[in-house]
Amino acid sequence: ALEQQQQVLDQRKRSAAETLGLRGELAQTRLQYMAAANYFARAAEMVPKESHKKKWKHQNLQAKALYLQGDEFVDNQALEKSIDVYTDILESCSRQDAPLQWALAQNNLGVALRTLGERESGTTRLKQGVEAYRAAWRNTPVNAPLWLGP
Repeated sequence: ALEQQQQVLDQRKRSAAETLGLRGELAQTRLQYMAAANYFARAAEMVPKESHKKKWKHQNLQAKALYLQGDEFVDNQALEKSIDVYTDILESCSRQDAPLQWALAQNNLGVALRTLGERESGTTRLKQGVEAYRAAWRNTPVNAPLWLGP
Protein backbone atom coordinates (compact mmCIF):
# COMPACT_ATOMS: atom_id res chain seq x y z
CA ALA A 1 0.00 0.00 0.00
CA LEU A 2 2.85 2.35 0.85
CA GLU A 3 4.51 1.64 -2.48
CA GLN A 4 1.26 2.39 -4.32
CA GLN A 5 0.92 5.69 -2.48
CA GLN A 6 4.48 6.61 -3.45
CA GLN A 7 3.73 5.80 -7.09
CA VAL A 8 0.63 7.99 -7.01
CA LEU A 9 2.59 10.80 -5.36
CA ASP A 10 5.37 10.52 -7.96
CA GLN A 11 2.82 10.60 -10.79
CA ARG A 12 1.24 13.73 -9.32
CA LYS A 13 4.67 15.36 -9.05
CA ARG A 14 5.45 14.50 -12.68
CA SER A 15 2.10 15.93 -13.75
CA ALA A 16 2.63 19.11 -11.72
CA ALA A 17 6.12 19.48 -13.17
CA GLU A 18 4.78 19.18 -16.72
CA THR A 19 2.09 21.78 -15.99
CA LEU A 20 4.69 24.17 -14.57
CA GLY A 21 6.89 23.53 -17.61
CA LEU A 22 4.01 24.42 -19.94
CA ARG A 23 3.38 27.60 -17.98
CA GLY A 24 7.07 28.41 -18.32
CA GLU A 25 6.92 27.91 -22.07
CA LEU A 26 3.88 30.18 -22.30
CA ALA A 27 5.55 32.88 -20.21
CA GLN A 28 8.64 32.62 -22.41
CA THR A 29 6.59 33.15 -25.59
CA ARG A 30 5.28 36.34 -23.96
CA LEU A 31 8.90 37.43 -23.31
CA GLN A 32 8.30 37.10 -19.57
CA TYR A 33 11.62 35.40 -19.06
CA MET A 34 11.91 35.79 -15.30
CA ALA A 35 8.45 34.30 -14.79
CA ALA A 36 9.38 31.48 -17.18
CA ALA A 37 12.60 30.82 -15.27
CA ASN A 38 10.63 30.61 -12.02
CA TYR A 39 8.16 28.12 -13.51
CA PHE A 40 10.99 25.96 -14.88
CA ALA A 41 12.81 26.06 -11.53
CA ARG A 42 9.66 24.95 -9.71
CA ALA A 43 9.13 22.21 -12.29
CA ALA A 44 12.67 20.93 -11.73
CA GLU A 45 12.00 20.78 -7.99
CA MET A 46 8.80 18.78 -8.51
CA VAL A 47 10.34 16.03 -10.64
CA PRO A 48 10.80 12.80 -8.67
CA LYS A 49 14.43 12.03 -7.81
CA GLU A 50 14.77 9.13 -10.24
CA SER A 51 13.77 11.28 -13.26
CA HIS A 52 17.15 12.98 -13.75
CA LYS A 53 16.67 13.75 -17.45
CA LYS A 54 13.37 15.54 -16.81
CA LYS A 55 14.98 17.57 -14.05
CA TRP A 56 17.90 18.53 -16.33
CA LYS A 57 15.41 19.49 -19.06
CA HIS A 58 13.62 21.92 -16.73
CA GLN A 59 16.90 23.26 -15.38
CA ASN A 60 18.17 23.87 -18.93
CA LEU A 61 14.96 25.68 -19.77
CA GLN A 62 15.33 27.76 -16.60
CA ALA A 63 18.91 28.68 -17.51
CA LYS A 64 17.84 29.49 -21.08
CA ALA A 65 15.06 31.80 -19.86
CA LEU A 66 17.54 33.55 -17.56
CA TYR A 67 20.00 33.84 -20.44
CA LEU A 68 17.34 35.37 -22.69
CA GLN A 69 16.40 37.86 -19.96
CA GLY A 70 20.04 38.81 -19.61
CA ASP A 71 20.77 38.96 -23.32
CA GLU A 72 17.65 40.74 -24.55
CA PHE A 73 17.17 43.12 -21.61
CA VAL A 74 20.86 43.70 -20.78
CA ASP A 75 20.28 42.16 -17.36
CA ASN A 76 23.70 41.02 -16.16
CA GLN A 77 22.25 39.68 -12.92
CA ALA A 78 20.06 37.29 -14.93
CA LEU A 79 23.11 36.19 -16.92
CA GLU A 80 24.94 35.46 -13.66
CA LYS A 81 21.97 33.37 -12.47
CA SER A 82 21.99 31.54 -15.80
CA ILE A 83 25.66 30.73 -15.30
CA ASP A 84 24.87 29.46 -11.78
CA VAL A 85 22.11 27.16 -13.07
CA TYR A 86 24.32 25.75 -15.84
CA THR A 87 27.04 25.16 -13.25
CA ASP A 88 24.53 23.33 -11.01
CA ILE A 89 23.48 21.16 -13.95
CA LEU A 90 27.09 20.26 -14.66
CA GLU A 91 27.64 19.33 -11.02
CA SER A 92 24.65 16.97 -11.02
CA CYS A 93 25.09 15.55 -14.53
CA SER A 94 28.24 13.60 -15.31
CA ARG A 95 29.70 13.42 -18.78
CA GLN A 96 29.78 9.61 -18.52
CA ASP A 97 26.13 9.22 -17.50
CA ALA A 98 24.57 11.77 -19.87
CA PRO A 99 27.14 12.95 -22.43
CA LEU A 100 24.79 14.97 -24.63
CA GLN A 101 23.03 16.69 -21.74
CA TRP A 102 26.40 17.45 -20.21
CA ALA A 103 27.79 18.84 -23.48
CA LEU A 104 24.65 20.93 -24.02
CA ALA A 105 24.93 22.49 -20.57
CA GLN A 106 28.68 23.01 -20.99
CA ASN A 107 28.25 24.73 -24.36
CA ASN A 108 25.41 26.91 -23.14
CA LEU A 109 27.50 27.85 -20.11
CA GLY A 110 30.10 29.03 -22.61
CA VAL A 111 27.50 31.14 -24.42
CA ALA A 112 26.36 32.79 -21.18
CA LEU A 113 29.94 33.42 -20.06
CA ARG A 114 30.81 34.93 -23.44
CA THR A 115 27.78 37.22 -23.42
CA LEU A 116 28.54 38.46 -19.92
CA GLY A 117 32.26 38.69 -20.69
CA GLU A 118 31.57 40.96 -23.67
CA ARG A 119 29.95 43.43 -21.28
CA GLU A 120 32.58 43.39 -18.57
CA SER A 121 36.03 44.84 -18.54
CA GLY A 122 38.76 42.25 -18.44
CA THR A 123 38.86 38.85 -20.04
CA THR A 124 38.15 36.48 -17.15
CA ARG A 125 34.63 35.52 -18.23
CA LEU A 126 35.66 35.30 -21.87
CA LYS A 127 38.47 32.89 -20.97
CA GLN A 128 36.05 30.84 -18.86
CA GLY A 129 33.67 30.76 -21.84
CA VAL A 130 36.41 29.46 -24.14
CA GLU A 131 37.20 26.71 -21.63
CA ALA A 132 33.52 25.77 -21.42
CA TYR A 133 33.29 25.56 -25.23
CA ARG A 134 36.42 23.43 -25.39
CA ALA A 135 35.14 21.08 -22.71
CA ALA A 136 31.81 20.72 -24.53
CA TRP A 137 33.41 19.74 -27.80
CA ARG A 138 36.28 17.63 -26.45
CA ASN A 139 35.50 13.96 -27.07
CA THR A 140 31.96 14.74 -28.23
CA PRO A 141 30.92 12.48 -31.13
CA VAL A 142 31.03 14.28 -34.47
CA ASN A 143 27.44 13.35 -35.30
CA ALA A 144 26.05 14.43 -31.92
CA PRO A 145 23.04 16.75 -32.30
CA LEU A 146 24.41 19.61 -30.23
CA TRP A 147 22.69 22.82 -30.92
CA LEU A 148 23.34 24.71 -28.71
CA GLY A 149 22.75 28.20 -27.93
CA PRO A 150 20.53 28.93 -25.11
